[in-house]
Amino acid sequence: LKFKESGIKMEVDLIADTVRVTNLTGELLSMTGWRLESEVGTQHFKFPEGYELAADAHVTVWSGKGADKHNKPPENLFWTKRFIWNNEGDSAVLRNAEGEIVQAVEGHPLDADEAREIVAERSQDG
Repeated sequence: LKFKESGIKMEVDLIADTVRVTNLTGELLSMTGWRLESEVGTQHFKFPEGYELAADAHVTVWSGKGADKHNKPPENLFWTKRFIWNNEGDSAVLRNAEGEIVQAVEGHPLDADEAREIVAERSQDG
């Protein structure tokens, strides 16, 4: 499967400590052997053996305190209870089983107003 630039969408949330990967290829995507990497600190998450992402579906990979509570495959996967994404800025890199970069995205720190807005929204959610 050859990837177009728009074939895989990836978003990193430095505050929630999550990465969301969306399959826009129009085909079922086998992610066995794929890795998600943090460039700051060089941590990596290996997708489970046999993991597949349906066309137009997404998966969120969770890390940080309480991340294990979100482990509900196939839409949500647990990485670690450690915080992975550097709140000062970090890049997420997705590599296929051959080690080729499929997608990369840079997470930027929030300004004070954005941070307050997110905290307010999350406190209302419960």
